[in-house]
Amino acid sequence: MRALSTRLSILPLAPLALACAVDRSEAIETEIRRLSAQADEGVLKIDRALKDPELTSSELGEGVRKVEVAARMLHTLESDERANDLLQLMAIVHQARAWDDVARTLESADAPNLEAGQRALVSSVLGEKALPARAQAIDGYLRARDRACRSRLDRLPVMLEILDGIARYGESNISLDRPCAGL
Repeated sequence: MRALSTRLSILPLAPLALACAVDRSEAIETEIRRLSAQADEGVLKIDRALKDPELTSSELGEGVRKVEVAARMLHTLESDERANDLLQLMAIVHQARAWDDVARTLESADAPNLEAGQRALVSSVLGEKALPARAQAIDGYLRARDRACRSRLDRLPVMLEILDGIARYGESNISLDRPCAGL
């Protein structure tokens, strides 16, 4: 009888525990979205700085710092025990996406008001500046693939973005049918 009463007294706690878990997941999802928006703002600052004809805008450094801070905070959510596997995966994907956007923005910048020689120099410098962002992006996409495969989330639509990111930075021999092969 005592065991039955103990079970019955615990029963009302189950919905409460479930509600707490849902609240935590919602809070983490909200934080991931906020940090992703912050990284997007950083990329926009970088883009505006690169469109400055004098190339004297401070927004380039400010934008990179915004992305760095957002990525660092997303990295902490990636291993947060309160986050389920899907939210941890999304934290990784948002990091990779932010760095991918930085690299692409730097690499595609054009300095139309400069002479050909200066334009080539600026393009070369920006290409070098993009290297750390590219490294962060590929690292993020590889970690996202690993996390998706370990958590059996490799059938989610986001896996296509992950594989596309990996292929963009050099590893193109991953099968779309078996993205987890070899891990």
